[in-house]
Amino acid sequence: MTQKLVHLIQWLDHNRAACCQVHGLARDAARTPALAGSRIGDAAPLISYSKRLVAKRIGQSTTYPGIDNVLTVTLIANAVLLQADASELTISGLTGTQTGSSGRSTTVLQSGADVAAEDTAFALSVPQAAGIAVGTFVQIDDEIVLVNGEDTTANQRYLVLQDPTGFAINDYIQVEDEIVRVTSLDTASNSTLSVERGLGLTTQAMHPPGVSAKRRVMTELQQIAQSHHTWIHLRNAASVAVVQGYILIGSEVMRVLQVSGSSVKVERGRALTVAVQHPSASIVTEYAATTINQAGGLPSNTETIEESWATLTVASAKRARIGRLALLQVCPLSLPNKGNTCLS
Repeated sequence: MTQKLVHLIQWLDHNRAACCQVHGLARDAARTPALAGSRIGDAAPLISYSKRLVAKRIGQSTTYPGIDNVLTVTLIANAVLLQADASELTISGLTGTQTGSSGRSTTVLQSGADVAAEDTAFALSVPQAAGIAVGTFVQIDDEIVLVNGEDTTANQRYLVLQDPTGFAINDYIQVEDEIVRVTSLDTASNSTLSVERGLGLTTQAMHPPGVSAKRRVMTELQQIAQSHHTWIHLRNAASVAVVQGYILIGSEVMRVLQVSGSSVKVERGRALTVAVQHPSASIVTEYAATTINQAGGLPSNTETIEESWATLTVASAKRARIGRLALLQVCPLSLPNKGNTCLS
């Protein structure tokens, strides 16, 4: 052993009481840290807790059955919950309500279009199945939005209907003064309809919640129809055109002679109307009319209807929507220079 090492051992032995005394750490049993959920004594050193919820409360706005009830959940954590750490809170066990016990979701349905940052409205597939309604918060990716039930905007490409029963793809719907066409619908609840806006020469417009949406049996002109044209071209001829039936474009009545795909051969200016030019996209509807058929089944009438007669035979009572106690208006289909007189 070297002399230096001996001197060091002697020095440590001589000074041990001064340099190496062990003191016990006094527990702080009086102070409470300024943290949520702290208790007396938590200020003592080396005390630590795992992440936990120090407050978990749930309340409701009313105890009466059968009315709207708002549930309020209060949660306080003893640590910071960061989205970057993928922190999640799960509320379960809500039984006996329309809210399920597990998280529900749906998908954005925009007819293939993205949701832009400035968009304030977008379409969802089956929102009711996910519990989405006015006043609820919805998370889309990393963004939280509030459903506030604002008006349907002029550029919105979908409609959410309270009762969409009976609507199908390619149906026309009239909302106030605007006509739209259904391009797709969700197959689960049929509440959200993607639509093509401003059809039939109508204008896209804003519509407030609660307005009625009425199904229209109609189609549109695919091309301009000049006043002398006897063949016209429709978007969906089968929906309105029946041979020997009548269609209405604007104020002009036309008689259908032949249907070939989307093309229809017609007699123009019937029922005392005038053949005029009709622009493309004009509304085309079925005209509830038929012909008086007193002479053995022919569309033309060669027998005079006497004023005293109480019975008439027509080509198709069904096509003209003729039922018991119906009121009829009888007009000449084409009598030039005879005036515009109809018999009611």
